[in-house]
Amino acid sequence: MRVKTVILACMFVVVLRRRAREKKRARVLEWLLNVEEQSELELQFNSMNN
Repeated sequence: MRVKTVILACMFVVVLRRRAREKKRARVLEWLLNVEEQSELELQFNSMNN
């Protein structure tokens, strides 16, 4: 009984960590996309000014 509980607890922790990692990765990708969009907008703005 105890062994099963320990194994389940370990699996639960692993799943939680994996989800947290995926969330972090998604946040980083979102941030990178935002940075790319901003730089594109700046380029457009600069070309309009010239």
